Amino acid sequence: MSEKSTLLRGVGALKPPEPDVTEADSRALLQRVNTRIADGATSREEARRLTPYQPPVATRRILAGAAAAALVAVGALTVSNYDSAPAYAGWTSTPTGVASTDIGVMAQICPPEIPGPGPDVEMIPVTPLLAEERGPYRMMLSLGESDAYQVCLTLPDDESDPGYYPVAMGSVPGSGTVTWPDDEDGALLLEANTYTPPITSDPVTLAVGTVGSAVEALTVHTADGSFVEATVMDGWWIVWIPGEVAIGDTASVVTDDAGEMDVTLGSSVS
Repeated sequence: MSEKSTLLRGVGALKPPEPDVTEADSRALLQRVNTRIADGATSREEARRLTPYQPPVATRRILAGAAAAALVAVGALTVSNYDSAPAYAGWTSTPTGVASTDIGVMAQICPPEIPGPGPDVEMIPVTPLLAEERGPYRMMLSLGESDAYQVCLTLPDDESDPGYYPVAMGSVPGSGTVTWPDDEDGALLLEANTYTPPITSDPVTLAVGTVGSAVEALTVHTADGSFVEATVMDGWWIVWIPGEVAIGDTASVVTDDAGEMDVTLGSSVS
């Protein structure tokens, strides 16, 4: 029997093994529940908790996103070096927040300012707005005057004093590259670039954008049909994905009234 592919192992690892349940077992459980309801020993509300149910749409999207994003990560890694250990094994499609103390550490590792326009370059200070964590990798968005922004990804690096290696990109202040959606439930892509950090030789794709005032969560679709949850705050979103990945032209948003919908991901990228 042939072994499972790397792709199938990656998807299989997303959920624990489940015990085998026969049809007879299922029918027996249903019969016991119905009997207890008829006898008045179990209320319908209690029985509902015993009955398997379909996860809500948001949960299903998160689970599907985790599986789809895992395919992106596995595909990117197998292309670069099939037999080596994954460079971003701790990456996940669902980010977690970063504590304020850790954001302070990132602010010291990432560039504290970016060059301004013109021949006499004036450095523009930037201040952290939001940060996310995917495994041991952290990403931060910092803002400055005149629509200046900087996205910085920190990768573990045992050979450096701070223990991390920063990869950063940003806008030229006053260049007019920061735009906002026309609709309160809209989303825009401002910038997406792929970099290859010298400490890993494995590419990473960083993306940043803006959302409408009603958007509380954003799922970014990739050109190959996979999708990844972004981190959203104060009208901005960030995300990073292992490998050279093209961001798609659609996204899913969750609004402040709990509405969920797919939208066109507009772009200011030339």
